[in-house]
Amino acid sequence: MAKGLLSLLALDAKLLWRNKYVHITLALAVTLVILIKFVVPGELKVGTVEYFFDDTEGRIFHPSLKEHVPAERIKASEEELRRTVRENSSSVGIILRGARENPRAVIIRQGHEPDTAINLLAVSLDEYWRKEGGLAREDVAVTTYLRPQAAKIEFNRFLLPVFVAMDVVFLGFVFAAVMIFQEKNEGSLRAYRVSPGDSLEFILSKVLVNSALALAYGLFLVGLVQGSQARYLELALLLVIAGSMMSLLGMFLGVFFSNLSSFIYPLFVVSTILGLPLASYFFPAFNLPFFQYIPTYHILFGLREILFPTGRPDLVWSELGKLCLPLAVFALCCYLAVERRLMREVK
Repeated sequence: MAKGLLSLLALDAKLLWRNKYVHITLALAVTLVILIKFVVPGELKVGTVEYFFDDTEGRIFHPSLKEHVPAERIKASEEELRRTVRENSSSVGIILRGARENPRAVIIRQGHEPDTAINLLAVSLDEYWRKEGGLAREDVAVTTYLRPQAAKIEFNRFLLPVFVAMDVVFLGFVFAAVMIFQEKNEGSLRAYRVSPGDSLEFILSKVLVNSALALAYGLFLVGLVQGSQARYLELALLLVIAGSMMSLLGMFLGVFFSNLSSFIYPLFVVSTILGLPLASYFFPAFNLPFFQYIPTYHILFGLREILFPTGRPDLVWSELGKLCLPLAVFALCCYLAVERRLMREVK
């Protein structure tokens, strides 16, 4: 079996290279590295931009504003502030007036902002005045953290688990299915059917080459973006499991279709389902219970914990464990489809 498997691995590796799958994967990885490091901003500010003018007696907020607010958002006069707000429709102006004992703040708004946003801004200004202006206040709440707070994730790096997970999932799925189509169309399946090789070797070879490609892609991308700030052992294990699982699913579905054109609709449906957990990643409040039955959910959140630890080392292994059942199911379905349908089609 070992000799036959090695021969199949060599053939499948040549197929990946000949069809430019390796080139596509490398080009995609390089493109994503460039996007993350040089194009996508580290901070994505959504909403209004605040401009400030300190008109208090003695300019009591000027040192604090210089420390925490970009210089271009601090204006030297009320006239300059109002002119800036008029020119920028997504901005609001804030004028701080009065003295420590008699504080006042004026908010210059565009008129289209929700009242809730303005009310929240007013509360924030009150808190800012009390903190930076030295006003006494009574503590009404105490915050206790159960574990150390995780470091803030920059927006461009926040996308890294998405890029790794989705491309490992979709590339492995599509590449494995296309390999089946090519074997059907080129007639190599008929030759394999009369050889000593069996269905298990046939499946294992394609799973191994696609998993190796997924592993190389993930390590390359994460290595260039994160450097040493990642748990590479768990990362490699997750990439191999994810690549194997999606390759098995792609092969299973590929058995029932003859070419990529006939595979378009199943590809669309499966891709849509696998992409649903992205909603939970970007909008945590939108975490529907059935999302956790989709394998990509555990791949995505396992990657996030590996790349950006939150102090829960057990979470990664929990997510890996939850991938074992779908991996076993896909393996069984793929074996039955190849053994009972694909190999018999070419007799």
